[in-house]
Amino acid sequence: MADDRLYALLPAFDQLRDTQVGGPLRALLGVIGDQIAVLEADIARMYDDWFIETCQDWLIPYFADLVEVSLGPAITVSATGALDPVDAVTRRSLVANAIRDRRAKGTLAAIERYAADTAGWPCRAVEYAWRVAGTQSVRWPEFRLAGTMPIGDASALADFGTPFSSATETADVRRICSHRTRGTHNLPSIGLTAWRLVADGAERAPAECLNDENHFTFDALGRDTQLCVDPVPRAAGQPPAGNLDVPAPITRLALERRLEDYYGEARSLCVYRGREAVDRADIVVTDLTHWRYDLDPRQVGVDPVLGRIAFPVRDVPEDGVHVSYRRLTVGGLGGGQYHRSLSPAATAHYLVRSVGEGAYHGVGEAFAAWRTDRASGQAGAQATIEIADDGVYSERLHFELRPGETLEIRSSDGHRPVLIPKVEDTDRPEPLRVTGLRDETASPGRRARPRRGPGGVRRPAAAEPPDSTAAADAAPDASSGPESPPARAPAGPPDVTFDGIWVARHPVLLAGHLGTVTFRHCTLVPAAASRRANAPVSMLIEAMPCAVSIEFSVTGRIQAVSPETGFDPVPLSVTDSILDAGTGDGTAVEGAEGRPAWVNLSLSRVTVLGGLDIREVGEVSDSIVTGRMDSARRQVGRVRFCSLPEDSRTPRRSSCQPDGVLAEVDDAVARGLIPAAERDEMRRREAARVTPRFDSVRFGAPAYGRLAGTAAAELTRGARDEGELGSYHEWWLAYRAAQLRAGLDAYAPVGMDIDAVFAT
Repeated sequence: MADDRLYALLPAFDQLRDTQVGGPLRALLGVIGDQIAVLEADIARMYDDWFIETCQDWLIPYFADLVEVSLGPAITVSATGALDPVDAVTRRSLVANAIRDRRAKGTLAAIERYAADTAGWPCRAVEYAWRVAGTQSVRWPEFRLAGTMPIGDASALADFGTPFSSATETADVRRICSHRTRGTHNLPSIGLTAWRLVADGAERAPAECLNDENHFTFDALGRDTQLCVDPVPRAAGQPPAGNLDVPAPITRLALERRLEDYYGEARSLCVYRGREAVDRADIVVTDLTHWRYDLDPRQVGVDPVLGRIAFPVRDVPEDGVHVSYRRLTVGGLGGGQYHRSLSPAATAHYLVRSVGEGAYHGVGEAFAAWRTDRASGQAGAQATIEIADDGVYSERLHFELRPGETLEIRSSDGHRPVLIPKVEDTDRPEPLRVTGLRDETASPGRRARPRRGPGGVRRPAAAEPPDSTAAADAAPDASSGPESPPARAPAGPPDVTFDGIWVARHPVLLAGHLGTVTFRHCTLVPAAASRRANAPVSMLIEAMPCAVSIEFSVTGRIQAVSPETGFDPVPLSVTDSILDAGTGDGTAVEGAEGRPAWVNLSLSRVTVLGGLDIREVGEVSDSIVTGRMDSARRQVGRVRFCSLPEDSRTPRRSSCQPDGVLAEVDDAVARGLIPAAERDEMRRREAARVTPRFDSVRFGAPAYGRLAGTAAAELTRGARDEGELGSYHEWWLAYRAAQLRAGLDAYAPVGMDIDAVFAT
């Protein structure tokens, strides 16, 4: 709305004349008034822009130039809320603390503050000179020199090998910042230990019962899980003081010696008989590798390394076992306790909780309530089913949606429920079925192939008009009565959204006629990772039409068995996710009976642990495909800034690996820099060098799907924006580590070697 302050200052006569001719003067003064308002707002916040704490974000680089601080390129904050290396808060803190840190240059406190501002990870600096074992001089004894390790001190043994250890070690003469083999304990060495993983877990979730009634696991899927510390919140820039301040793994010795620090309802782990917490005096820390233990009645054996729980044979818990625990993870992918933004809930909002009043006790029960409310006119076509706990819901899940309806099944922020479709027939699995019904008002004629508009935008197919005979029969007869009411316009296919949900043991089946199916922050557990999986795939696509979107999720194999006639390939879009085929030579996306998946696949910042066998490609970028990628149609689509095997059959590739390094070898041979006889050997070495290496490819491992520290620079800096390829692109792990190491020398004491060491 235009600003009319200047126009109001004109005499009434001029305003009347201006109104008679259409108001051109008012329009002109309105534009001038808008600019005056902008100028006034700029003047009003000019005082705030004089300070780094209150200035606008675009002014931060100018303040950085004044104090000679290198910020690097600006990177937007990721959708998951994960810390980025140079987001607005980090950039502001780095500049604000620059002068203070330089005054304290050479101290461990300044190094730790710089690390916290730059990387956002909890860090602790250690001067190894005071932890190197030395020999006392007889003539000049130095009592500050460290001696041998006190093996009778349980606390010293528990902290040994961590940055909080006070034990001494033999001197290591290698430099800590060596680019060959890095040393640690040396007189001129300072190590900055950083914890890159975060703690994630569940609260009062059901424990998984194994074959024996008295054997349980913390993990709801029956997997062995290393438990970790739930860190105590600390002030910004304050270094961790002990193991309880960082997400570190919990050892058996540490749990046994300091049980009161780790176990309890407000601690890192807790075991419940039914809903009552097991008393701390009844907890026995033991090694349950082979399930060998000796427990008295009412005692409970806990193994924090494997995440296992054991009860006495004659004391089986009848009310079930629930647990609260934390485990290590990179965070941000799949369902979890991390913060994520939720869309506004629909008017028809149904809350689900496994226990308690005021909520439904099952997802199917909430869906049935929506159906009842729809029939009575109390609910509209949009509904939200929200799960408000970390429970495991084992029930028959069949969602049948009508045209025009929209359903969202999600978890509350900070929760991670698990849906296990119940098996009614032991001979065949029962998937989580989502079915879209066809609009009865649509023409019953032949299905028309959906057309593509300009730019490849998909348009809905127009039904063929019926033949003349059918039209004549359907025409209203004027002599038979009043004219029939006009036909209702056909409604669009229903839309479904899953947000923050885990689905295990059975696949998600999409059937019928669906509009858009979205999986956001979900985990469709790979079959190889589930102890009781009854299907080799995690998602079956039979619906047509159906546009599938996967965002910030982890999924197993996807099989598209949609009909290949009458419709274009299913649009399958995956962003910031992991597709896990389960085996190294498996196929993550495939069709039925050895045929390509009838999909148009688009990948953006995705790690595919396996191969792809698809109909066609939309756009694949900033992704890693470890197996062979086969596209049946290669005249459309593009692949760029990716890592995939050289023998993949794809549309034209650009800026991909190993194509880039192999082209450099061929160019060097053509220019005579490399002998032609060594060409094949050099190509093999370069291809092996840029082959993706991961910290772990096992689902559930702490660093699952993360590029290893030894990965080639072409992968850690190979994306379009020089970020790393794959699913953790938005976390900028390699960039944050490089930025951290680049500035450490400026804060190290004179003559000291310093480097970052990653604990996780």
